[in-house]
Amino acid sequence: MPFRLRDLRLSIATWMVVVMLLAWLPLLGFAGAATWRLIEWREGDAFSALERRASVTASAVARELASIRSAAKAVVLSQAALSGDLERLHAHCARLVEQDTRLLSISVHNLAGEQLLNTRAAFGTPAADVAEVKTLHASLDGSVDGASALTIEPGSGRLALVLEVPFSTSNGQPLFLHVVVTPQLLNTVLAEQRWPASWLGSVVDQRGTIIARSRDAERYVGQMASATLRERLRGQPTGVYESVTNDQIPVYTASHEVPGTRWWVNVGQPIGTLKSEARDALVGLAVVGALCLGGGLIGALWLARAVAEASRRGDPSRNVVREIGHLQAQLHGAQLDPLTGLAGRRAFLEMGHQLLTAAAHAPGRGLALLFLDLDGFKGLNDRLGHAAGDRALQDVAKVLREHARSDDLTARLGGDEFVLALQAPRDTLDKVSHEVGTRLIQAVSELPHELGCSIGLAIARDGEALDALLERADRAMYEAKRAGRGRVITAT
Repeated sequence: MPFRLRDLRLSIATWMVVVMLLAWLPLLGFAGAATWRLIEWREGDAFSALERRASVTASAVARELASIRSAAKAVVLSQAALSGDLERLHAHCARLVEQDTRLLSISVHNLAGEQLLNTRAAFGTPAADVAEVKTLHASLDGSVDGASALTIEPGSGRLALVLEVPFSTSNGQPLFLHVVVTPQLLNTVLAEQRWPASWLGSVVDQRGTIIARSRDAERYVGQMASATLRERLRGQPTGVYESVTNDQIPVYTASHEVPGTRWWVNVGQPIGTLKSEARDALVGLAVVGALCLGGGLIGALWLARAVAEASRRGDPSRNVVREIGHLQAQLHGAQLDPLTGLAGRRAFLEMGHQLLTAAAHAPGRGLALLFLDLDGFKGLNDRLGHAAGDRALQDVAKVLREHARSDDLTARLGGDEFVLALQAPRDTLDKVSHEVGTRLIQAVSELPHELGCSIGLAIARDGEALDALLERADRAMYEAKRAGRGRVITAT
């Protein structure tokens, strides 16, 4: 007699255990796929962190150079420089070198390469011949805005970097101020970056020479960067790539050019460390899976018992399945935007009303709403298609999440319209909101989609409804577009 499933007479508990065990087989496949996705997500997060740190460090290096350049420009604009009084100019430069430990020396040269003064020697005393000055000039070959490659300071033999500031005296004579700085100042900038101990940071000049390093600087500064790194830097790298350090450690590397120079900041994470973290995540997932399996068995038996007990009492209202269904309905009501993962319009209206009410009952607190609309999004869709548009929307959503705090509310209202609701003290709310809006505009413009954004800002009034606040922010956004786009306009 053939076997038929309906001939089985099993208890509820047995059926639930059988169903759970059968469900475990596809769950194993799902868990494997989920594990790979988890590893990819972790790698993606790690890569994003590397890129952010490279960009932040490059900006820090640029700020350090800008502060030195500002001091140098103050020198060339002094009365001594403009009048061509070299003796007074020498005294001015000497005081600056004495006060600023980052500076090794300052010298002035004419177009012929003749050195007119140098703080390493008393005024009127030759400190370097023309050949040495030509060596210094050669280090500036290929520089941008006068930032040299690593060189040797004439006369002292020390490793140095040169910042060149051209100027003219009042009688029109063209001269060059050369500020010679120690590479140690870049090592200091790298040391101030609070990245994990296993990461490695370096700064490489336009010739591929290491001019700063977060570890073993004494050993590697002055050496050429590894061949793999130099090859990538020649191609103006973007994103994260694999390279090998000078001490033969394979790393994932992100590079960012230092603004105003042809130097590159490189931040690397050992590949072995990241793979180890992925293995730890896999082991953790396996442990959690085993616990879930055991918990599922216990839960199945408990649920079967509860269902059987309710059936025996003939009271369906006390069956726990009803509560589970109610919980599922609540979860589905969250209404997240499926493309970006941000809150959708319905969820924003619900949660935004709660934020507005909370701000109204918090003394000294206020609520601001930033209404963001992309500039150039339709053209992107027309040129590259909707798939490219969807990727752009996802990247913009990522920018919003990165610039929002944990208690802020971000949402996509539809199309290319986004909102960010944030709370802050009333006396700083307008300033904070403008700063956030400005950072959002900058971050969106740096995405690889050639997009911009215009932002309307509205500060919630006492007793104002969310719809009215949203409408004011929307109008301010259109004012920002009419005013030229790429700006924040506050609703009146």
